[in-house]
Amino acid sequence: MRILVLAALVFSGLAIAPAARAQFTDRSATSCIASGADRADCFVSGSLAEVFRISRDRAAWSGFAGLGRSPSALGAPSCISRAAGQFDCFSVAGDGSLWSRTSGAGWTSMGGNGMASSRASCVSIAAEQIDCFIRDRTNMLARRTYHRGRWFEWERLPGLIMTDSPHCLLVDDGSLSTVTVGTPIWCFARGPRNELWMATVPRLPSPTTPARWVNLGGDIRSYPSCVAADIGEVYCFVRGPDDRFWWKKADPYGGEAWRRGTGVLTSDVSCVSYTNTRIDCFVRGTDNAMYRTVGTRGSAVGGTSFGFSDFTSMGGVLTSAPTCTAHRPALNMTGAPHERIDCYTRGTDEALYNITWFPSGDTGWQSRGGRIGFWRREAG
Repeated sequence: MRILVLAALVFSGLAIAPAARAQFTDRSATSCIASGADRADCFVSGSLAEVFRISRDRAAWSGFAGLGRSPSALGAPSCISRAAGQFDCFSVAGDGSLWSRTSGAGWTSMGGNGMASSRASCVSIAAEQIDCFIRDRTNMLARRTYHRGRWFEWERLPGLIMTDSPHCLLVDDGSLSTVTVGTPIWCFARGPRNELWMATVPRLPSPTTPARWVNLGGDIRSYPSCVAADIGEVYCFVRGPDDRFWWKKADPYGGEAWRRGTGVLTSDVSCVSYTNTRIDCFVRGTDNAMYRTVGTRGSAVGGTSFGFSDFTSMGGVLTSAPTCTAHRPALNMTGAPHERIDCYTRGTDEALYNITWFPSGDTGWQSRGGRIGFWRREAG
């Protein structure tokens, strides 16, 4: 990556004087999801902690719609989409309780006062199931599950003293009836010595099938970005102690060795996989532009099936880490019918910006307006 010295900052080809109040963070300032093949939703916080939603339907963008004042004091909401145009958002309040906001109802407390000490990470394995994970007040992983019309009580998943929020994902989405992973949810978290750990979690809460923790090693200095390239095949990406790009293949047995990439990172990493043969990762560089590296299956040497290119600049001036999304209807998808990646960030004028990549090129950075505040980063 290179450092550029500019008299003015440039975003989307237009010179923008840096905002006097603009602050920089290594974390994301948005929570964005791909809610369908040609749909996306972004959730941002205003200056008074009110949450706003902006949506894209094909090429058309809506304006910002207010979702009410968020109870969140511990990070961005975790949002999922169980059907096109619908969303479920979950946020942790200052008293440690979990709150929900759906497309059809306002913010509702789910109880658990004093339970959470981090933002939530939520996944949906089926239309009738949601799982939300948090770091609890004892710094252990805890889970709350919605299944077929009711919420289970909190389930503690001990085995690691966590020092950051969990990052959870599905490693078996049920798209292949002949393949079943007994623990289809994998959660990743940073340990007390900055190592990366993972827990394999059963589909439903079970006192007889506890989560199994595995130390994946490393020395991570960022929130991990882990993606499922295929059924049971996960790769994790982090910023290392040298501010370089590091990654490894992760599995319940420790995975492969950590590999070091190029570039100098100044933010968390955001990675997406829209087929099982490709992974794209995005970061902020030393000149505050966004950079991209592409991993392709079969191009690596040394024991991993993915190899990654050098970073290339996509321009912009980012005051937060990028948040990138790609629609993927099934983990076992081998074609590329939805070759589109959308990335979002906060600009120097505090507005929401996005850029879209297609195989034919990208759109350049475009302002979507608004004025985005920062989510408070939890302690630890």
